[in-house]
Amino acid sequence: MGVEHAQQNENDPPATTEEAANPSPPPETTSATGPGADKPPLSPAEIETLIRRGNQGDPKAVSRLRVLAEEGQGERWRELGDLAAMTARMMSKHLFGPHLASARSAEDAVERRRRDLYAQYPSALEQMMVDRVMITMQFAYSVDLAIVAAGTNGTGSEKLVRTQALAESRVQTALKSLQLAHELASG
Repeated sequence: MGVEHAQQNENDPPATTEEAANPSPPPETTSATGPGADKPPLSPAEIETLIRRGNQGDPKAVSRLRVLAEEGQGERWRELGDLAAMTARMMSKHLFGPHLASARSAEDAVERRRRDLYAQYPSALEQMMVDRVMITMQFAYSVDLAIVAAGTNGTGSEKLVRTQALAESRVQTALKSLQLAHELASG
């Protein structure tokens, strides 16, 4: 997708060196019913390119980012700024390293559980606590995996067992916070 925006039409004048290095942002998508509604959503890489160009002061990129945030790609924009989902992805990548299919499968499982819990806990406060529960549980699972990988003769097994107890404590604290948020939301 990103390459097609950088390519020039045969009727266009040749690109300058600066234009080749900084191609124009993709055409604007306004809203689900606006002029750009039939265009496919931008990929995360394309959005990141727009962000980089906006940070460099490109007014067209800044304008395009505003449109993305307000209308056409709000969900994609929220995805990029979702710290809980970002943390889950980073943990999966750290745990599974080059095993991309396993990392992606773990990310998908976490996201499915998260959506299920969001349905049960609809308030914003409850959903913040759901995110916390999901992150602490994923961390606890990663510690469990580290213990299994180290085996009983692992040099750091005592430290890992202490870390496991702390991880479990964090999960319990997050669950209590979710319960409190639910009680507050239920009023």
